[in-house]
Amino acid sequence: MANVQRFWPSQRVSNWLTTLASLDVTGAVTAGSLVAPLAINAQTGTTYTFVLADAGKMVTSSNGSAQTITVPPNSGVAFAIGTQIIVQNIGSANATLATAGTPTLNSKDSNLEIDGQFAAATLIKTATDAWSIIGALA
Repeated sequence: MANVQRFWPSQRVSNWLTTLASLDVTGAVTAGSLVAPLAINAQTGTTYTFVLADAGKMVTSSNGSAQTITVPPNSGVAFAIGTQIIVQNIGSANATLATAGTPTLNSKDSNLEIDGQFAAATLIKTATDAWSIIGALA
């Protein structure tokens, strides 16, 4: 314990804890791929391909025509395994998830269309080129 006190005197630890207790955060905080508050990437075109900056965010799909949202291969965008991306359809037409090349999208009954306005799905990268999709799919 004497060695610990030599490097971390109790007064210094006390000052650090006091500073930490009064810390106010007024913006995004990123820890790995988790971003708080949740950042939103609003997409209004008929096509969109995920980019590395989408990790840990919500991508919204808003268009009067059907949209295709593409998951790129790991060779193009190397998301970390465990990355989550939420997709919410806020437009009047449904968005469909697709792949560019090698990624495998695993979902119940192999459904890839987000099922209606305000429905959402979460994509979770489970392996190099594999994603699980959980949510309201048709």
